[in-house]
Amino acid sequence: MVPVSSKATSGGEKMSSPSREGCGIVGEAPTPRAPLGVPAIPTVEVPVQPGWLDEVEARMVKIGGQVQAKGEVLKEFPVVHRFTPGLYVREIFMPAGSVIVSKIHKTEHPYVVSKGLLYVYIEGSGWEKIQAPHTGITKPGTRRLLVIQEDTIWSTFHPTELTDLIEIEESILVAYQNPLLTSGVEEQV
Repeated sequence: MVPVSSKATSGGEKMSSPSREGCGIVGEAPTPRAPLGVPAIPTVEVPVQPGWLDEVEARMVKIGGQVQAKGEVLKEFPVVHRFTPGLYVREIFMPAGSVIVSKIHKTEHPYVVSKGLLYVYIEGSGWEKIQAPHTGITKPGTRRLLVIQEDTIWSTFHPTELTDLIEIEESILVAYQNPLLTSGVEEQV
């Protein structure tokens, strides 16, 4: 995620900030483990081609945006993690005025926008206005550009028995680094 915002936020429930392990998500993701009684998490190999969102992300970094490191929680975007048997819920607060490029999802899963108003761009689908309350489904390979108009709360739901946040990221997100940020090309964007 590459947010552009300097707005501070108030805390939520339990926020965690796992260790930082370099910029972006790299390496092979482990095969997701299904909890007892829960079918295996369907994942697909998602071919990723550099595109328009890479250019947007690189330009955002050039003007002062941040690149979220693996397992990192940016203070401007507090995350609440909830666990129940067989389910991980990730709730993120995104302040008004923020612009975010999401990571690439490898699983199909539901999401809920419980507060706020935002515009979302998905390559191949175009722009969508989302206003709370809103429920949707994220498809494998989805990467979004989010323009936050009002303070927003976005929650995602993932079937898993995992509780380590790094392991969860590896199981639900594609290991991808923007080539415009890793090769020094961002200087030219």
